[in-house]
Amino acid sequence: MKRLVPRELSNRASLFHDHRCIELNVGIRAAAWALENMGGRDARVIATAEASSCAVDALQAILGCTAGRGNLIVKNDGRLAFSFYRLSDGMNMRLSYIPGSAADLARILEIKEHLGAGNLSEWIRTRLEIELSNLQKKEIHRLMSAPLEEVFRISPLTEPPVPVRRGTDIFVCERCGESFLEKAADMKGAPAVLCRICRGELQGEE
Repeated sequence: MKRLVPRELSNRASLFHDHRCIELNVGIRAAAWALENMGGRDARVIATAEASSCAVDALQAILGCTAGRGNLIVKNDGRLAFSFYRLSDGMNMRLSYIPGSAADLARILEIKEHLGAGNLSEWIRTRLEIELSNLQKKEIHRLMSAPLEEVFRISPLTEPPVPVRRGTDIFVCERCGESFLEKAADMKGAPAVLCRICRGELQGEE
């Protein structure tokens, strides 16, 4: 099968992440689709990952979406799925990973369990590591070469993502003395300059 993702994108993500793995390549394929269909790194796109995984690094490296910029949302739902939302016109898509061979996936999990046991001879460990590497390479090749609909379940979003609320001004809490970020407009008229934690604690004492 012909490779459908430019190597430059794969190399950029792998360099950023420091190694190649299946999860990273799932993210590479998803991010490559967003880059091609929603615009370059300067496009106003909000990316959402439904699990904290290696794949998130691919979104950052390829799309330039980051938590600091407020256009990367990482949920803790555990699903290896991603959504992309373009602010300019509302174009959106959700991509949910479809693993390849169920038997290969089960064998990968089995090998990882064996390798984690720590009571293997060097010969057996080497054989398992080679087998694991070959299985991972097989799935990565499928990820980079198979049609998108064979790699992901594709569906539109049911609702737009909620943008990350970010503070842009620095204040010092009058109660705990810690510095914190907040929008200046939200602090106007406040009876005291308090961080959110202290505000919450004081409200709980009422």
